[in-house]
Amino acid sequence: MASDHTPLTEPKPAKARRGSPGAILAALGGALVAVFAVLNAQSVEVNWLAATTRTPLIVVIVLFLLVGFALGRLLASLPGRGRRGKS
Repeated sequence: MASDHTPLTEPKPAKARRGSPGAILAALGGALVAVFAVLNAQSVEVNWLAATTRTPLIVVIVLFLLVGFALGRLLASLPGRGRRGKS
């Protein structure tokens, strides 16, 4: 008793692989950060509090970006400085 086994439904064609919108935006953002870093790789003279050094500009930018975020979080956590609009 040989019987042909035929599926009841036809197999679906494979979908073309696409990334999610979030993954695409993350990749574009990463590419922009990489280009920004390469364009700002030259060394600049920085007058720190105690000394003057030559530092890559991207390091200075990232350092002060992190300092700004930290100060913002600190100030937002102080009493009376939280979210506005509370009644």
